[in-house]
Amino acid sequence: MLDPEGANFADLAAARRAGLEGIRSFLSAEVLEGELNLDGRLEIVDDEGTILANIPFSEAVKIVGR
Repeated sequence: MLDPEGANFADLAAARRAGLEGIRSFLSAEVLEGELNLDGRLEIVDDEGTILANIPFSEAVKIVGR
């Protein structure tokens, strides 16, 4: 999914925090539908489209139990 509007953050750490929150929100909607796919990733890019960071969905949650 591409977010053409995006958001601006003070620094990369703030963008990562918001990215993790967004991933968790997205995954929670999947869980409500009975599915959880951790194969995705979120890219943080600058105004020119240069990739500054990648956050795999698997980094956004801690899986415990079976």
